[in-house]
Amino acid sequence: MKNFTSLVKESFKIYSEKKTIWPVLLICLIGVLAISSLYSFLGNVEENVELTQLVLWSFLFFGITIIVCIASVFLTLILIVLIIKSPEAQLKDILRESWLKLGQGLGVFILTMLFGVLGILLFIIPGIVIGIFLCFSLYICVIENKKGMDALKGSWNLVKGNWWNVFWRVFLLNIIFSAIYFLFVAISVYGILPLVFQSLFIPFNIIYMYLVYLDLKKIAENKTQSESVISANE
Repeated sequence: MKNFTSLVKESFKIYSEKKTIWPVLLICLIGVLAISSLYSFLGNVEENVELTQLVLWSFLFFGITIIVCIASVFLTLILIVLIIKSPEAQLKDILRESWLKLGQGLGVFILTMLFGVLGILLFIIPGIVIGIFLCFSLYICVIENKKGMDALKGSWNLVKGNWWNVFWRVFLLNIIFSAIYFLFVAISVYGILPLVFQSLFIPFNIIYMYLVYLDLKKIAENKTQSESVISANE
C-alpha cells in the first residue's frame, strides 16, 4: 500500500484539481456553522427549562440529530461522486446522482452505525475493529453500486488482511487533524477558525479514504489474478 506521505500528497493534488469542490466546501462550512450554533442554542435552552419543556426540547434535539445524520450522508455521497467524476463534471449532475443514491446510502450508513455501536458496547476495542472493517461501505455503495449488507461485506473483504495498514493510515490522519484542530481552538477568539478548518478537512478526508480504497482494490485484484494463474498452472 502507498505510505501515508504519498496518500496525503495525492489527496492535496486531487483537492486542488476538483474545481467543483469549492461550492461543496461552502456547503460544508455553512452546515458546520449552522449545526454548531444550533446545538449550542439547544444546550443553553435545556439548562433553563422545566421538565415538560425539557422533554419537548429533547424530541427536537433528537429530530435535528436525525436531519444532521441524513445531511452528513448526503454530503459524503456528493463528495464521493465528485471525486470519481472528471474535473469538468457539472455540480448539478453530481448533486442529481448523489440524490439518487441517498436512500441506498442511508441504508448502508444505518447498518454500519448499528454494527459500530454494537462493537462499542462490547468494550470499545471491538467497535474500533469493526469501524475500520466497514469504513469503505459508502464508497462501495456508490462506486460498486452495492446495497445494504453487500456493501458492508464488500468493505469487510477489502480490508481483510490489511486491517493494520488501514488503521495506521486512518489513525495518523486523525491525530494530525485533531492536533491542528485543537491548536485553532486555543488561538481562535470566536471559534470560527476550528469550524473553517473542520469544513476544509471533510472533503480532504473523503479523498484520502478514496485513495486508500483504490489501493485496497488494486491489492485485491492482484491477489485474484495470482490465484487464477496458480489455478491455471495446477
